[in-house]
Parts: sequence; C-alpha cells; structure tokens
Amino acid sequence: MEIAGKKYDIEPKGFWKKNIEIKNDTQIIAVLKMNWNGDLVIRMKLSGKEEEFVLKHSGFFKEKFILTSHQNEDLLIFEASYRWVDMIYNYHINSSENFEAISDKTLLLFITLYAANYFMWISASI
Repeated sequence: MEIAGKKYDIEPKGFWKKNIEIKNDTQIIAVLKMNWNGDLVIRMKLSGKEEEFVLKHSGFFKEKFILTSHQNEDLLIFEASYRWVDMIYNYHINSSENFEAISDKTLLLFITLYAANYFMWISASI
C-alpha cells in the first residue's frame, strides 16, 4: 500500500494469520488483532504516541463498521453496500471532528478500510 509517497507493507502474523502488522520499511506502525468480542483492535503509532482504536461491526444485510477511540468516541462510520455487478463493496464514510483532528488521519483511514475489508473476508470464509 502506498500513501503520500510512503510505502507500507501488510503482513499477516501468527499461526492462523489472524494478526496483521503494517510496516513502513522495518518499523511496525500498526497492529490489527481480533478480540474476543469479534471486534478488530487497531494499535497504531500517531505522532510518536501509541493509540488504540476499535473497529466494531454491526448489521447483517446492511453492513456497518464504527471506528471508536480508546475513549469510546465514534471517529468513523463505514456503511457498506455490495455491488453484485462488480462483486465489490462500496463504502459510504462519515467522519467526526475528532477524527479530522488526528494528524495521520489518512493513514488511519486506509488502515480502517483495510480492516473492514479484512473483516468482510473473514466473515465470508466462515
């Protein structure tokens, strides 16, 4: 994945490949892990400080993902719709003012989009 001229590698880790590391060269900048509630936890370094976010899934026919901060504030809401013609998901994305204030919001947005697609892939493979 390349964002603003920086290249990021996405590497599944662990026996079942359920954990994901996102690296810039050799530096790990984000880790995605599934928790026991079925949510994806994103740990990411923002401005040199480690932050934790949780991507929650809701809905069955009308898929929805909500990214929350560690203070349980909604940051992003992804509403997914499946296009049968193209066999892809389209997302309608709403962001909060708190999300807009994040310094690396573009990177967090792409990581969250990857996480949502990863979640859909896991759900489809069960």
